[in-house]
Amino acid sequence: PWTLTLTGRAPGRELVEEVTARIDRAEKGLIIAGGGASSASVAELGRHLGWPVLATAESGLRGREDVITAGHHLVAHARPDLILRFGPPGPSRRILDLIESEVDQLVVGSGWSDPGRTACLMVDTDGAALAAALVTDTSERQSGEWLAWWETADRAVRQVLQPELERSFSEPAIAARVGAAGAELLVVASSMPIRDVASYAFV
Repeated sequence: PWTLTLTGRAPGRELVEEVTARIDRAEKGLIIAGGGASSASVAELGRHLGWPVLATAESGLRGREDVITAGHHLVAHARPDLILRFGPPGPSRRILDLIESEVDQLVVGSGWSDPGRTACLMVDTDGAALAAALVTDTSERQSGEWLAWWETADRAVRQVLQPELERSFSEPAIAARVGAAGAELLVVASSMPIRDVASYAFV
């Protein structure tokens, strides 16, 4: 598709209004917090809109209670009508499949992060500042069935997987334990190790 690009070191009026207009037209939005999206304002925007915030392992937001951490296991079962993505999406093949599908996608962050070449809007600006501006500019929505489904499914996945991850010594179990250690910086090898962290490190 054609991709519109908006740029601003700080999110200006025109930029905020363009993103707001697209959000206002969506009912089942999904916010993906990717690499570097550790600002609390991203999670606050999700609460404000009544949209789930899918926190990738790279986001730094998985320690929060108001985000979706088992998104890798859920994205194939729900169809948003808009994706608002902050930062690179990470290595999860299932999340990559979602953002490469025919769903309108707005991408926020420095540089060009559109691996599937499917974004309809690229916003090169400070993600935390834009999220805070959108909380002010967009209408607050009540959380409904869309958000409830994600929250219920997220809890269910973790309840099913957690006992097995705690008693086994598999690669996913190691990834889960390393994630639970709460390190501020974690260096992980490529291929399966980084994918295991993306899929099973829920905190």
